[in-house]
Amino acid sequence: MVAALGFETVEVQRATAGLLRVTIDKPFDPLQPEGMVTVDDCEAVTRQVQLVLEVESIDYQRLEVGSPGVDRLLRDEADCQRFEGEWVALTLHAPIGSQGHGVGSARKKFRGVLQRNEEAPGWLVAWQDLPTTSQPGRRPSRRTEKLPWQVLAFEWSDVREMRLSPELDFKGRGHTTTARQTMRQERQSHESRIVDVGRSHRARKNVERDVVFAAVEAALASATKKLYAEGADIRVAIDKDTGESESFRRWLVVPDEAGYKTRRPKSC
Repeated sequence: MVAALGFETVEVQRATAGLLRVTIDKPFDPLQPEGMVTVDDCEAVTRQVQLVLEVESIDYQRLEVGSPGVDRLLRDEADCQRFEGEWVALTLHAPIGSQGHGVGSARKKFRGVLQRNEEAPGWLVAWQDLPTTSQPGRRPSRRTEKLPWQVLAFEWSDVREMRLSPELDFKGRGHTTTARQTMRQERQSHESRIVDVGRSHRARKNVERDVVFAAVEAALASATKKLYAEGADIRVAIDKDTGESESFRRWLVVPDEAGYKTRRPKSC
């Protein structure tokens, strides 16, 4: 059913509280620019999956359809070819290493760079381990030199699970500017999506623009309230032209014998 809409099913998971999570992606073509899954794509797949679940009488409480994240699952050798050279987290069905080659004989989990094996059928994972410290539980310092690179050859039949595992650097010296630029870009993208939501709902569902933005403001306010004590009065205002949002907390001010003093609402 997902393929009929032009998508691939990457993963289907059952989570707690009856959550059914479906991850979709656009088919990969090395000769074409890589496409991205949009909110409208997820909405279309959600409607189709809901109909099938009802017809098949499959029990679930909530359905979540989304695109693969940074830790996306690699399903087959075509995905290995697509993500060759990327960092991956690899789990094997059974250990295939040996102490003679510097790999623990009982080790099944590896995190390293995925490469094609040019000398035999299959793939390679290359990694560097950190040396053990003299004090158990203490992590080596950044100045500690890593151990030499190690390489393990494996075939797809050896793989129990493989996921992307990119190196994410959110802080640290020399990365302050890059981190700020990334946060700024994400905020601008978020603001742009808010404006697009207002436009698309008005065009497709004939809903007034002010009604759409009021609903988004209420949703953001509801999410922001969770950061404060129960009973906090939170309001959100969105600029309908730029998508920029501002959050406000309102306080109840009542007269007092000594003058006007700010008091928290009784419910706090």
